[in-house]
Amino acid sequence: MPGPTGTLEELLQPLKADPGRSAVLLEAARVLEGALAAKAFGEDPASPDVQTAQRNLATAKQRAAAEATALAGAGKAVAAGTSGEDMYKSAKLYFSAGDYAKATAAVQKALAKGGLAKAEDAQMLAGIALSRSGRKADAVKAFDAIKDPKYVEIARLWKLAAR
Repeated sequence: MPGPTGTLEELLQPLKADPGRSAVLLEAARVLEGALAAKAFGEDPASPDVQTAQRNLATAKQRAAAEATALAGAGKAVAAGTSGEDMYKSAKLYFSAGDYAKATAAVQKALAKGGLAKAEDAQMLAGIALSRSGRKADAVKAFDAIKDPKYVEIARLWKLAAR
C-alpha cells in the first residue's frame, strides 16, 4: 500500500502552519524518533532527508513542550465544564499524550455538553480513544454513532480494527 507522497517537510507543513493542530506533534515526535533510530531516512546523518527529519523532530519537541504546559491545565478545563470546545481541546491533548482514559472521559463530557463545531471529529476521537484503551465494545458503539458520510467509512474501518 503506497504511503503519502512528498517530502517530510511538505507533509509536516500543515502542522507547522496551524498551531491549533499542534496536539498532533507529540505523536509526530514519537514517530520521527522511531524512524530516525531505525535509520528510515538513511544511514548518513548529513543527508538532506535525515537533516530535515531532525529539524522537524526539534520543532515537534518544542511544540510538544508547549503542549505539556497546556496539558497541565487540561484537567481544570474538563472539571470546569464551561464549554464543549474547551473539553474537546483537553481531550485532544490527553489523546496526544497517550492518556486514552482521560481523553475518553473528556471527549464524552464534551459531546454531552454539546456546542462542538466538529462533533463528528469528537465522536471519532472518542471511538479511537476507547479502542486504544481496550474498551472495544464501547469503541464500536462510538463509531456506530457517526453519521456524517465523510466519516462513516473511516469509522467502519476502525470498527473492524476494534473487533
